Amino acid sequence: MEQQEELQSLSNLTPTLHRRSSKTTASGVPCLDSVATEIIEFFVHTTQVIGLPKSLGEIYGLLFASDRPINFDDVKTQLNLSKGATSQGLKQLRNIGAVKLTYIPGDRRDYYHAETELKKLVAGFLREQVTPQMAGWDMRLTRLNDMLSDEDNERNPLLDQRIEKLNSWASKLRRVVPVLMSVISP
Repeated sequence: MEQQEELQSLSNLTPTLHRRSSKTTASGVPCLDSVATEIIEFFVHTTQVIGLPKSLGEIYGLLFASDRPINFDDVKTQLNLSKGATSQGLKQLRNIGAVKLTYIPGDRRDYYHAETELKKLVAGFLREQVTPQMAGWDMRLTRLNDMLSDEDNERNPLLDQRIEKLNSWASKLRRVVPVLMSVISP
């Protein structure tokens, strides 16, 4: 009896996505309804605009549209993603703080839910994507500046101006990103 109650409580964990479609795929996986599909599409386009993989948008969109946390296998199955794409996507989304782990009593699987606070999403993106890139920019700018100061190099006035422009942009970013982080950090 106790095991039957536990199985019943676990079956209640199956996420519902807006108004879940009663249709299923050939493999028996419930189809996403049109609203959930549109939400996923919204996040696919958003992630692609900022240069992130499509699968991140799909995973985040699925979790965003769900009223309950979803486990790894259900994410993989619902979106028809490979195990690797699902694993990498969830890891990247967790790293930027877009997805959180949720503990479900009595279930050993990890469940995930979407972070929905824009401030946290932007702060995570800046921390994990922009800030590391800035370190690379600094190294490249140092090399470029060293090349400019090397007397053996033939001077090109246009490139001198452009490298100066890059230095100016980098200087502004070094000032702006920390301010943004302090304003939006939770």
